[in-house]
Amino acid sequence: MSKLGIRGRHQDKIHRCGPHPLEHGVYGAKAGIDPALLVEAMSAGLARCGALDIKAPKVLAGDLKPGGKVDSQVKDLRYAMHMARKLKVSLPVTAGVNE
Repeated sequence: MSKLGIRGRHQDKIHRCGPHPLEHGVYGAKAGIDPALLVEAMSAGLARCGALDIKAPKVLAGDLKPGGKVDSQVKDLRYAMHMARKLKVSLPVTAGVNE
């Protein structure tokens, strides 16, 4: 089946998925979509990103070990919030995660 065929058939379910590309697998599975097919469909569209390219094969293989250091993630969140305040941009989700 072509990537577009997968996307077309499940487009409504894909749009109801969570905000992070790797969370889509959880929502997609609950909606009855095979996680590997969902990754294939997302890789063909605008949802394609570094996290999907790097992490999806690991997650599909059952490797759920976290990557990266928490300190780096906290630093990145602080920097994002600092820049958001400086630019007067509201980032409510990032602010919630930062708390």
